[in-house]
Amino acid sequence: MSSHRRKPPSAPHSSRRPRYNLAEPAPQKSSALTTDPYRASRRAIITNPRYTGRQVWNRQRKDEVLIDVDDVGLGHATKLRWNTREEWVWSDGITQPPIVTAEGFEVVQELLAGLGVRLTHSPQQMKNPGQLYV
Repeated sequence: MSSHRRKPPSAPHSSRRPRYNLAEPAPQKSSALTTDPYRASRRAIITNPRYTGRQVWNRQRKDEVLIDVDDVGLGHATKLRWNTREEWVWSDGITQPPIVTAEGFEVVQELLAGLGVRLTHSPQQMKNPGQLYV
């Protein structure tokens, strides 16, 4: 029986040049990523009414829509759609410790609406962009 010996592993990339010149500073990443890594988290907190300490129901609804209007035998598909803020149902009392005051939440919503920032999804954004309707 012969034994098969492997060569010892060589140092990886030993013959390659370094990716960057170590005497120069490293290239900078996008400023949006380096300046505010918690941007998405903060936005989620200031736009979600749950963080006011109150429970909120009826933010979304399920609609049954025909898969194909020309062939009703294919059945229905369930689509989630966002309700308007007027349709939301808020609890009367505080259900958990609030992170944001109710007044602060309302001020932020008004500011974002004044800037033209979308607070909820529109029905057009919920459609499947790959599906064509004739």
